[in-house]
Amino acid sequence: MPAVKYEPEDPLEDRVARLEVNVEHIAKIEAVDQRPTGKIDSLKDPLTTVLINIDKQFDMLRRARAFDRVLFLLMTGEILAVMAREFNWI
Repeated sequence: MPAVKYEPEDPLEDRVARLEVNVEHIAKIEAVDQRPTGKIDSLKDPLTTVLINIDKQFDMLRRARAFDRVLFLLMTGEILAVMAREFNWI
């Protein structure tokens, strides 16, 4: 009985061709992945500027709130002083 010659199912060239196609898809995916990253990086500076402006606005708001608190304390003191005079407490 003669020996049976083993033939691979897919020749090596076909396998290499399929791998090359898969590698091309991976390269396309990486290129597509880099585009949004570049867009996000380009927005970094304008967003930083906006955040700095927002922080400045909040600082101004905090100062205004402190001024309002002092004003309300003074008004409350004046009202209490008028009431004390009218009720003859002082």
